[in-house]
Amino acid sequence: MRVSIMAFASTLILFMACRNGASTKNTNNQSEAAVAMDDSTAIANTLHGFFTWYDAHVEKLGWTRFVDDSTGDHLTLNDAKLGEYLADLKSSGLVSDELLEHERSYFKACARKWATEDKDEVPSGLSMDRFHCAMDYIAPYPTGKVTSVVTADRAEAKLTLTGEHGEVFDFKYELKKEGGKWLLSRLGCETGVE
Repeated sequence: MRVSIMAFASTLILFMACRNGASTKNTNNQSEAAVAMDDSTAIANTLHGFFTWYDAHVEKLGWTRFVDDSTGDHLTLNDAKLGEYLADLKSSGLVSDELLEHERSYFKACARKWATEDKDEVPSGLSMDRFHCAMDYIAPYPTGKVTSVVTADRAEAKLTLTGEHGEVFDFKYELKKEGGKWLLSRLGCETGVE
């Protein structure tokens, strides 16, 4: 009888321990899900916030300000004005230094192509808006549906827009978390210059 009571007590203790472990595991899973939801919301807010800012500043940001067509037969890059352009992007508070360095490299690669192109032709890399990733405005970017996959402090996000005739467009962006804030780190727009 004494062995049976000991066996019963041991089983009960084991059962309670397993149950508490499951409860802790569920709480951890719920916490991870809440963090993922917070990250997803923050990423969507970053993209929507950036496009709200961008749409309000797009005229000032125009790439023509750092593309010089006043010398010779080819376009050239004005580095000082490119620096001003990148500083204006940074002032949004929604882009990382990584994105700015990528943009600087991108436009330097464009300039190498321009050196062999007639300046009266559409210049390489500038046939579409780099952030909208389109020649024409498709739909309100600040309200498009955003989905994301987060891996540590990096995320891949997809912004989905529906055109006026019901066509669906997906645009990909990369973000990174710096100081607890999600920032745009790379554009998914391919122009043939990268």
